[in-house]
Amino acid sequence: MGNLQMLVDRGRDMVRGIVGTATLRQSGITFLGTAINGLLGAGFYILLARALGPADYGLFAVAAAVLTLIADVSDLGTDTGLVRFVSRYIEGQRQKALRFLKASLEVKLVVWGLVLVAGWKFMPYLASGVFRKLELTLPLRLALMGVGGAQLFSFVTHYLQAGQKFWTWSLLQMVTNAGRLIVVVVLFFGGRLMLTSGLWAYIAFPFLGFMVGSCLLPMRQVVEVKGERRVWGELFAYNKWVAAFTLLAALSARLDTFISARLLPVAEVGIYAAMGQLVVIVPQIVAA
Repeated sequence: MGNLQMLVDRGRDMVRGIVGTATLRQSGITFLGTAINGLLGAGFYILLARALGPADYGLFAVAAAVLTLIADVSDLGTDTGLVRFVSRYIEGQRQKALRFLKASLEVKLVVWGLVLVAGWKFMPYLASGVFRKLELTLPLRLALMGVGGAQLFSFVTHYLQAGQKFWTWSLLQMVTNAGRLIVVVVLFFGGRLMLTSGLWAYIAFPFLGFMVGSCLLPMRQVVEVKGERRVWGELFAYNKWVAAFTLLAALSARLDTFISARLLPVAEVGIYAAMGQLVVIVPQIVAA
């Protein structure tokens, strides 16, 4: 009995130790935030699909897939590098951490500019030559605008992760997704929810999220810090492997949408995309 009681006490202490860890608490916060964000996102996509119909929703789904693919690939792994190096240096070597922040932000802005300029002329070919749907030209060009919002918003969220500010990380995403959903609801009941307005709502709120989130960052110090070129070597030495993996993961995750867009009419693409959107919350919760 004495040995049994000892085992019970040890088991109780082990459980208390696990429950009391910062990792479990922070995982609980990110899980809750991701679940709520998933529900808000589901509301957005369901309402959008209801208003647009299969054909226009198919065009939206392809544009959104191209947007997220370009945003993931053109990030060049800077988000992961930002979390690694800023969290490593923010306490003891703040100036170096700020240099990594500035270097990451500069990379995002420069790459977005290049993507926007090069992609603007390429998108008509992608629409007609690859997907064989000329009506995709405008949505794909709007997607190029959205790449910048996705890049800048991820800059803020990954800084919050690096600083272990998980409540703020969750709240910022919830506010952004809730705002986007509210705008879509207003457009829906006002009879103005169409493909273009839905895309603009999808594109605009990451920019707004970046502007709100910038108030949480030491942006003035980031802008004023000097010597960010000195950390480029360290940043890209780490990022190159992440960028290579991200390219493969991002492409494979959206390959089904691209193949469908090539082979199917846009109405069937919309039906397929709407069905796929119903289960997207599962990998999001796993990632949390």
